[in-house]
Amino acid sequence: ATTPSTGGSTVVKPQSSNNYLSSLTIDGHKLNEEFNKETLEYTATIPAETEKIKINAQLADSDARVTGTGEVNVTTGLNTLNIVVTAANGSKRTYILKATVEELKPIELTVDKVKYTVVRKKTELPEISEYYEETKVKIGEEEVDGYYNKKLDYTLVGLKDAKGKIEYYIYKNNK
Repeated sequence: ATTPSTGGSTVVKPQSSNNYLSSLTIDGHKLNEEFNKETLEYTATIPAETEKIKINAQLADSDARVTGTGEVNVTTGLNTLNIVVTAANGSKRTYILKATVEELKPIELTVDKVKYTVVRKKTELPEISEYYEETKVKIGEEEVDGYYNKKLDYTLVGLKDAKGKIEYYIYKNNK
């Protein structure tokens, strides 16, 4: 007896639709929620002055791909980061990580009965002329970015008023 020929067709294995993570972590920081592959949103509180975090994700299926992991720049306040898993068949699942970088306790000063907060970082300061050089200014126990003019021998610091307007003030003799 002869066995009938099947015409030489090959069975194509369907591509996996698994677009889950098996874990999600941030180096040196804890997520506020327990990881569950079905839970798509996570939060984390990151200490003040953190500029980068490293996101790690393990795939549930090694044929899937993930984007949004590795070293990520963060700024003070809320950072919403998307970790997207693409299954072998192309279907996507997005995990959302809301990392909040805490604000440093503001340094408050009063000038002519008006309350101001000190601007700590030069990236937040308005542009200044080339006659000033960058310097560190100690206010109380803390160091902030400021500018120094050698010729006039004074230091400028940025102060922000209640409306968020930033201006330079001369800082001399701790005043």
